[in-house]
Amino acid sequence: MYIHKNGIIHRDISANNIMLDVYKGAQVIDFGLSTYERNPTKFCGTLSFLCPEILQRKPYDSYCDWWAFAIVLFQALVGTTPLQIYVKEAFNIDNVYLLPRYYWIRVAVAAVNVPVSYPATLSDDAKHFINDLLQKDPYRRPLEADILKHKYFNEVP
Repeated sequence: MYIHKNGIIHRDISANNIMLDVYKGAQVIDFGLSTYERNPTKFCGTLSFLCPEILQRKPYDSYCDWWAFAIVLFQALVGTTPLQIYVKEAFNIDNVYLLPRYYWIRVAVAAVNVPVSYPATLSDDAKHFINDLLQKDPYRRPLEADILKHKYFNEVP
């Protein structure tokens, strides 16, 4: 929220770009793909964490970062990303990057249209929160002001 308040879109939030610190908690790092541009259309980021707008090369805004945050949270709670689950189920391949390069984006676009499957062990609040952030229509995703008010955070220290 801090970077968005300062007009920055990170565009590459992924598990590799979050540093855990004992004193400050989770910190977003690596601002190499960040922009101040409003409604950019540049295709960039880590494939498993890209929102539909970027995959479809449509203009996007800071809500692409919230989509990626939902994928990071899913990965932290489940151990893999929804795209990796889709590739495993659809192609019986453990890693999307083992597919021929020209398939990567097509597979990612197709995966966005498949409902996310959750393990039974995941709390309902976590499922609802992730689903809220993974709305294909960016205007249906929660407003930043409402994100920290989500029921999921009632149990998060």
